[in-house]
Amino acid sequence: MPSQNTSTKQYSVPHHYIQKHLLLENAPMDTQIKSGWEIVVDQVFSLGIEQFMEGIRDSVYRPGGHLDLFETTPQLQNNFEKAVEQIFQS
Repeated sequence: MPSQNTSTKQYSVPHHYIQKHLLLENAPMDTQIKSGWEIVVDQVFSLGIEQFMEGIRDSVYRPGGHLDLFETTPQLQNNFEKAVEQIFQS
């Protein structure tokens, strides 16, 4: 059983509720992960997969995003080249 200084979180993947994306809510009282288990959930974290994917895509492709930074930052390019070399040396 969790100590009093911790909480147990469950995640949810809502498919049609955009407003729940990245939302942490208190769980209904006595929410259990599985019947018969002693794990009681205090909070539910919702992650909208479609919204998560769109956020990643936007951070990469938007003006000033990761691709633009990569094209204009020699240190990032050097780090990338070193990482590729390390992968193939293993």
